[in-house]
Amino acid sequence: MEEGFFEGSEPRIHWQAHAVEGAAAAVAIVHGYGEHGGRYMELFRALGEAELSCFLLDLRGHGLSKGARGHVARFEDYLEDLGRLVEMARSSSDRVFLLGHSLGGLVTLRYLLEDAAFAGAVVSAPYLRLAFEPPSWKLALAGWLRRLAPRLPIPSGLRHEMLTRDPDRLAQVKADPLYFTTTTAGWFFEALRAQEEVRARAAEIRLPLLGLVPLADPVVDPRATLEFFERVGSEDRRLVRFEGALHEVFNEVPEIRGPAVAAVRDWILERAGRGAARAGAP
Repeated sequence: MEEGFFEGSEPRIHWQAHAVEGAAAAVAIVHGYGEHGGRYMELFRALGEAELSCFLLDLRGHGLSKGARGHVARFEDYLEDLGRLVEMARSSSDRVFLLGHSLGGLVTLRYLLEDAAFAGAVVSAPYLRLAFEPPSWKLALAGWLRRLAPRLPIPSGLRHEMLTRDPDRLAQVKADPLYFTTTTAGWFFEALRAQEEVRARAAEIRLPLLGLVPLADPVVDPRATLEFFERVGSEDRRLVRFEGALHEVFNEVPEIRGPAVAAVRDWILERAGRGAARAGAP
């Protein structure tokens, strides 16, 4: 595995890559809000063992990338970050898939409205709508801070226990120094703008699309994903529902995360022209 920072990027954006010789395809992976690419190593390894090259980045303000924690001045800045990763993935394969979780799912869908030249895309609990309503006082405060202090860190309202029921994975995220539970007013309103655009332009997305939906998600409203898939323009679209799963299917209990990883691997291999048996599936 290789890692580094994109040359000439401001702020500096961290990436990780595992290029497989003779790979069936390349997969560019985008993490969720408050976390980083390093939390996707299990998925990274599983896809690599299936002869898929994998590329990860830390979005600005996340992980080892620079920038104000959790803040983005324009949502389009995230698209620029992902564009650098896509360029790297395309240099390794002529068949590239996108995969995004939560905020990464929203970034992925928004990116597809600008560049649809992919073999397919996977979104896990895409951040299309919150599963809870922030208190009215907090929304009022955010509106005020948006104008006067858009970068000021404020509590996000998210708790580690919303992510997974697996005690070991929960302990890991609680001990992770790169994971944070603050947000900024500037980020909040930029994300809302991106959500509105993606929902309004769903029919423009026509490439193969896989959605993973944790039905007990307390962070992202699963109904928003189901509604989006009803309106999306893709003829080749599939939803995989996970009963009882919290927000992070790739970090849930083994009976959830195992099938989630397998569903992604097999779906990509099928569209890359290779069967699931090649990945060691039963």
